[in-house]
Amino acid sequence: MMKFEIFDIRDFTEKEYIFTCESMSESRKNRLERYKNSDDKLRMASAESRLKKLIAELSGEKTENVKVDNLPSGKPFAKVFGKKLNVSISHSGNFVAVAVADSDIGIDIETRESISKALIDRALCDDEKAYVGEFSHKRGKEQRTKFLRVWTAKEAYLKLTGEGLSMLHKVNTMPFIENSAHGYEIFCEVTDDYVCTVIGKK
Repeated sequence: MMKFEIFDIRDFTEKEYIFTCESMSESRKNRLERYKNSDDKLRMASAESRLKKLIAELSGEKTENVKVDNLPSGKPFAKVFGKKLNVSISHSGNFVAVAVADSDIGIDIETRESISKALIDRALCDDEKAYVGEFSHKRGKEQRTKFLRVWTAKEAYLKLTGEGLSMLHKVNTMPFIENSAHGYEIFCEVTDDYVCTVIGKK
């Protein structure tokens, strides 16, 4: 079982924001308060709200019975009456993405921003560079889409494993993108606004 949802934070009401902040665990509240930017706080709160609602729908429980917290590593998890659930959270620009599964799961969403040759060289392995192609401003949207498919797959996989972003350049995502990674399932959604990838264990 793997479920995920993408949500536009512009649809998140002030009432929902206040309620979500009040119902957060102490460690999540502390994490929220460390954000200086109000938009970052909004993204975190809306992600938690959507995650709780998604889990409530799947479990048949009320949202107030769903608890979200973080491991010491920073990786989020959820509980419903003591039962631990595998979850993943991501946000970028006006969008948040949340996922829940009965095995390890990772999700990443990125808005369509410009890329550079330096970023491609720093973050991608040789196989991925061949897929994305030689950097060119003329290729624009096509190359940005390919790069973001790779980038979001990398982050989603590293969230699944719990490894840090320092491992970005060591992960080859082509088996995921080509659907040849045995033992995993992948879903990628591409729109004019964002690219989102979810990776889960079968």
